[in-house]
Amino acid sequence: YYGTLQNYPGNNPNFPPDTLGVFGNTDCLPVGTHIVVYEAQDACGNTATCSFNLTIVDFAPPSAACDQFTVVSIGVDDPYDCYDPSASGCEFGGVSWVKAFAFDDGSFDNCSSVLFRVRRTAPYSDCINSLSKLSCNGNPSEFEVATEEGDSIKFYCCEVGTTQSVILRVYQLDPSGDISLNPDGSPIFNECEVEVSVQDKIAPACQAPPN
Repeated sequence: YYGTLQNYPGNNPNFPPDTLGVFGNTDCLPVGTHIVVYEAQDACGNTATCSFNLTIVDFAPPSAACDQFTVVSIGVDDPYDCYDPSASGCEFGGVSWVKAFAFDDGSFDNCSSVLFRVRRTAPYSDCINSLSKLSCNGNPSEFEVATEEGDSIKFYCCEVGTTQSVILRVYQLDPSGDISLNPDGSPIFNECEVEVSVQDKIAPACQAPPN
């Protein structure tokens, strides 16, 4: 792109660094670091160049859009968890895992990809507070599984017939696929809230007594 030297009110033509250079516009630059090179040429054809790094950043958070109301059906028991069904009086301890993106309704970022995470809102129900707070086979406790942010969220049999509130958090990703950070080191994100109706649509098991 070619530029020209322009005069302006108050300019001192005897002081070259005070001269105004007018350059053209470049195309839209993607997020990242770009090398900009200036080349100057005088009337005799002599040229000189200088360059600098131009870093394009995006600190604007994504736009978060949620399904305002969602229905989740409880499935069968997870044999690998440490959820004790007797604690809630719910036979077989049915559970259901739901991916975070299932609550999305068109979230986006103008410049970058996004990552979805989901968590329960506090305060927690009696069902969640009654979950075991002991480590489960060397893994996080069932209470931690139920309350920590993750790419999925787990619903329990003792929540059937209730409406639970969850938060969908939409993170902005940098070109390397990591979560983008603000200048203060905090993650760049936006979030929205979803009301989840927990239902049980599995037919009961019928077992006849012996003859």
